[in-house]
Amino acid sequence: MSSTDERALVPYPSMLLCTMVLTVTKPVPLRLFLTALAMNHVRTLLSSYHTGDSAFQDYTYGGAISGLALAMLVFAWLLDPLRTSRYRGEAVPPGQYPLVKRMYYVGCMLMSPRTIGWNRQIPCIPPSTAHSRGQFIRQGVLTLVTSLVGLDLAQSYLQLQPVASLMGTEAFPTGWRGHVMRVLCLLAWYGSHYFSLLLAYTVLSIFCVATGIGNGNYNDWRPIFGKHSDAYTLRRFWGRTWHQNLRIYFSTGGRTVTNALGLKKGSW
Repeated sequence: MSSTDERALVPYPSMLLCTMVLTVTKPVPLRLFLTALAMNHVRTLLSSYHTGDSAFQDYTYGGAISGLALAMLVFAWLLDPLRTSRYRGEAVPPGQYPLVKRMYYVGCMLMSPRTIGWNRQIPCIPPSTAHSRGQFIRQGVLTLVTSLVGLDLAQSYLQLQPVASLMGTEAFPTGWRGHVMRVLCLLAWYGSHYFSLLLAYTVLSIFCVATGIGNGNYNDWRPIFGKHSDAYTLRRFWGRTWHQNLRIYFSTGGRTVTNALGLKKGSW
């Protein structure tokens, strides 16, 4: 996302609305035309703008835009959630509801990409550790404090460490010192992402459970990250430890490709 132009805000609401409209649009030619317009808008955002803050922010916003673009393609062309999805055993498919309610259902699935409570809930979601609303809020406050401390430490290191901004350039130290500094910078960078996501998720979950606005069911607000002790292979890291907010999109795309090629599960 590098250019001479700057844009401080990423258009999350407009992209979410666009995905909802694409999903409920039935005529294929119109849906194809709207998809082309949306993808061109995404291309413009990724190639012509930057946040004006740092490469870290550019990466964060660029990843978010790319994730929403992937959601557009999967929801509009591969998943068909209005026909195949059910929430908590509902007998009527969302596609039979009025337009506004159909868009609401699509919005709910977009805002809950792990599809907790839906018939297509992804596997390996960490279980809830709270047994009451009050306990959930208390645990959330503790997580909030630890996230703030962890985020402050990670970002402080990246800002105060002179060589952190030199990663990826020839000016970065070499030899054993370079290896050590690279590991420390990557750990701090990982911590910044980890605690930023955890902080945002915790604030939203506490607000919803405490007020009842949105989804106030504390059992649906499962931990966004799994245990680091489960990450002893790359597969388990991405499938259990790290957040699974993109899993439904990649797995749907993967199944579509393997079905089209006639490949059987486990044959590779």
